[in-house]
Amino acid sequence: LSGPYLTVFEVSSRAAQYLKLALNATVNPLAALVGSPNRVVLEEPLVGASRKVMEEVAGLYRKLVPHYAFTFDELWEELSDLVEKTAENLCSTLMDLRLGRRTEIEFINGWLVEQGASLGVDLPLNRRLTSLVLSFPARGGRFFTPEELTRKLGLA
Repeated sequence: LSGPYLTVFEVSSRAAQYLKLALNATVNPLAALVGSPNRVVLEEPLVGASRKVMEEVAGLYRKLVPHYAFTFDELWEELSDLVEKTAENLCSTLMDLRLGRRTEIEFINGWLVEQGASLGVDLPLNRRLTSLVLSFPARGGRFFTPEELTRKLGLA
């Protein structure tokens, strides 16, 4: 369904999808690239990268889905809650990298970058994370240290 006849459930369901996308775009590439459980995204030095990724997503959402009115603070609170509940979990992107499988990075961060480009919103950190995940096999399957990743992202 589309148009003015969306039910409250459909609107809230779509909002939940955009929320999940924002959370996955932050947790998945950062935790995967350092080969660590989810908690790493809220620890130094990656917490700064997490904030920057979420800031980019919040900026895109202001243009892409303004009717959901996601703020950075709301997204950050959701991220904090998620990571607290899943601190020791290994994200799907990390598991895919470990098993040599194709990841969903192009459908998560890559999609956000494409949407941003179509709306004139640059998402350089999301673009870089997409590239780093895609180049994982070419690096011999080597994970970065959190400090190395922060430098690779231009945040150190």
